[in-house]
Amino acid sequence: MANTMKMRVVRADGYIEVKVIIQHPMETGQRRNPGTGEKIPAHFIHTISAAVNGRNLVTSRCGGGIARNPFFAFRLRDVKAGDRVTVSWEDTKGESGSTDAVVG
Repeated sequence: MANTMKMRVVRADGYIEVKVIIQHPMETGQRRNPGTGEKIPAHFIHTISAAVNGRNLVTSRCGGGIARNPFFAFRLRDVKAGDRVTVSWEDTKGESGSTDAVVG
């Protein structure tokens, strides 16, 4: 997929808050095509990870119950100005994406 992510990193006292929105259909695999009656195959993000300067700090396993274009937010401690935060995801079809930002 093309880069479908938007990320914002906000510094606070002692931590940063990372907010990410991902454009993704998040199809559960349980709906049917109204025209044909065939099941629409599952296509959802199953893993999202965050790393700081290449060191993985957060990994989340997701299921099909998350809404389309999911929003994720989390806080990380002991991150300094100049550190690079990278957020990446992978879905059930093997598609993936990532984005990064330098902490200001």
